[in-house]
Amino acid sequence: MSKKRSLQEYLSLEYTVMLKKGEDGYEAWHPEFGRWTAMGVGDTPAEALAELDAMRRSAIEEFYGENLKIPEPAVDEDKEYSGQLVLRLPRSLHKHLAETARIEGTSLNQYLLYLLSLESAIDDVRSRLKERGKTKSKRAVA
Repeated sequence: MSKKRSLQEYLSLEYTVMLKKGEDGYEAWHPEFGRWTAMGVGDTPAEALAELDAMRRSAIEEFYGENLKIPEPAVDEDKEYSGQLVLRLPRSLHKHLAETARIEGTSLNQYLLYLLSLESAIDDVRSRLKERGKTKSKRAVA
């Protein structure tokens, strides 16, 4: 069994940073934590990154204090992706997706790409709505 890292060791780890410009500013997050666990927002990239750093530190401290698993930084930063994915799924789901693709007049591959892209777009909309809610609540307090 490996020895658990100290809190300071966890806090010093370097995580992948994703930065995206939205309608209301910038969003920054660490994919290793999941988008909603440690996310920073700001009017500038620097503000979003500073908030992300504070959120990451807070999440690590909370996880550490509650003896929860702390995500490790990604190690495959230079990995190249082929654009192909092998996926195992239940036969009933495979059948349903194939039949739906046929009804839509498209290939199963194109239909799955559409569904994945749609979910990604919905995730972005949820993010923007969440941020708008924060902005409105900040304005109400001011």
